[in-house]
Amino acid sequence: MSAKTIERLDGIGPLAERYDVFLLDQFGVLHDGTRPYPGAVAALSALKRAGKTVVLVSNSGRRARPNESRLMKLGFEAGSWDHFVSSGEVAWRSFRQMAISGKLRPGTKCLLISREADRSAIEGLPFVLTGSGDEAELVLIAASEGDRFDLDHYRRLFAPAAERRG
Repeated sequence: MSAKTIERLDGIGPLAERYDVFLLDQFGVLHDGTRPYPGAVAALSALKRAGKTVVLVSNSGRRARPNESRLMKLGFEAGSWDHFVSSGEVAWRSFRQMAISGKLRPGTKCLLISREADRSAIEGLPFVLTGSGDEAELVLIAASEGDRFDLDHYRRLFAPAAERRG
């Protein structure tokens, strides 16, 4: 068995020569939540100038548009990616399809857990917001505020909905 060598690459150039499509996670790859990593803005723009397809992915509970806005506020160039896929966008589209097909009743009472009062996860959906697990027919956790609320807070909030089991 021969030993494999690890090729050290300086910059994105050698990868851009080899591949046409790039899937990149935003947090931890492009930025640290506060600022872009050194060279990330230039590398992303260089990929697009080279004609590459760039898909950004994220486990963010927010929809694609708020995530894209955040990247631009951090200094990333608009148009330096082709698609942005977030878990929030996938969930929103799934709920929308359920509403269109009649599998989701208009007026469904939704307990939404998000950061900074973000409502993008449910905008345009037939949900009625509730702040209570007692009333919730659906619990959607788009983010948590573990820095503001302890685990017991969430246990108390979710317990009534969990006890009903549907």
